[in-house]
Amino acid sequence: MFDLGIISSISKAANGWFESLGKRRNRLNEQEIEAIKAFYEAVNETRIYVNKLNKPDSSKNNDIFQGDKVEEEKLSKLWTTASYKIHNFSKDLAKRCLIKGDYWTNPDDWSDNDVIKKRIEIDRMFADAQKLIGSD
Repeated sequence: MFDLGIISSISKAANGWFESLGKRRNRLNEQEIEAIKAFYEAVNETRIYVNKLNKPDSSKNNDIFQGDKVEEEKLSKLWTTASYKIHNFSKDLAKRCLIKGDYWTNPDDWSDNDVIKKRIEIDRMFADAQKLIGSD
């Protein structure tokens, strides 16, 4: 037989712990949501820009879309902001976001091998974004 007094005490202690955890998670969830939004925005804006680079705009009769320094500065700032917001949750990802921000200050200085070595390929960053939002 179980002692109902012990079960009741354990139940009260567990409820208190869950309540405390719930309050703590609510605060973290707001921060996590902001971090995820900043990260996903940087990933998404980068993918849009890279698509423009890879697909010439036929309406402008350009063979190749030339890099847009204003857009690259914007991407650098988005990645830096994502780094700042995500640092409490993933030091590794925050560091990679910061490196990605540095990349966009002058992408011509980076080789494909440098990008791979630093683990900042856009497909890899997109996969990490999907993990953060719980997508498969």
